Amino acid sequence: MNAVETARMLVRRWNTKDPFVLCDCLGIRVLLVELSENVRGFYLTLHGYPLIYINEDASPEERVEICGHELGHAVLHSSMNALFLESVGQFNQGRLEREADLFCAELLVPPPEEGESAKALACRSGVTERLVRLKYGME
Repeated sequence: MNAVETARMLVRRWNTKDPFVLCDCLGIRVLLVELSENVRGFYLTLHGYPLIYINEDASPEERVEICGHELGHAVLHSSMNALFLESVGQFNQGRLEREADLFCAELLVPPPEEGESAKALACRSGVTERLVRLKYGME
């Protein structure tokens, strides 16, 4: 099952797109912690317990997106520990990061309204334009 199908399956099963609620349903603990400014969040398992750490300095909107991304790692790459690094406004676009982003975009980006730009959709949905473009290929 790919990232998009996995996100859709979880939404159907738990009837929510909220990554924090999904984490709760899946027994994944989410912690807001002080992290280095270039680390937005990360997922790891510690003694068999899945944990998502989110930088406490992130805005509420950023926290939702970070949680969605890290939840993607948790369900798609559960055997790996992953850092969500921000480098000059860009994200590491390796295969695992792209899959986590696709999962997050499927959860958080709603369908566009007729004629809506990527920027307007991002603003309306509280996500980055990058996620909107990833999901819909909008310019």
